[in-house]
Amino acid sequence: MPVECSVTLLMFAGLGLLAGLITGPGGAASARVSAVIAARYYSERRERHTPLPWFPRGMFFSVLLSWVPILKGWCRGLLAEHFLFAVGLVGCAVSTGAWLLVASFFQRSVDAVRAARIEEFVSDPLASVPAPVRGMDAPPLWLRIWNWLNVAVFALLMGQIVIPLLISLQQQVS
Repeated sequence: MPVECSVTLLMFAGLGLLAGLITGPGGAASARVSAVIAARYYSERRERHTPLPWFPRGMFFSVLLSWVPILKGWCRGLLAEHFLFAVGLVGCAVSTGAWLLVASFFQRSVDAVRAARIEEFVSDPLASVPAPVRGMDAPPLWLRIWNWLNVAVFALLMGQIVIPLLISLQQQVS
């Protein structure tokens, strides 16, 4: 892969990753306050939205923005010479996008259950704090494994950009 193309791809991938990081994870206030205060606080906010994890969003934006130099023609011959890299970019984008969609559906269902439990708790002044429900704090194992596979593919793709760049820089210094 030519150095100019590697630098351009890395720059756009970095911008995409930064875009995913800037949107931030947004921590839950309930982790820092009592259950009663958190329940009352969230029961008044019907539009509560729990954002998706920041790194998968960053990976998705990174892979999408990596296509800009390829589609603009700034990296001529990349598709022909590095076909597996291009297929990996498409596969990573599709898989990470699908993961984000599934994680969003999972998060919405957990938020709906959580909202129903909070509403039930707040509506009865004599109710005790409900016991935690197992599985509401973390996604299922298969979803976490899928995420780590996406991270591994993303790391391999970025390695294919960075390693040739580092080798060429080392050769220039020597």
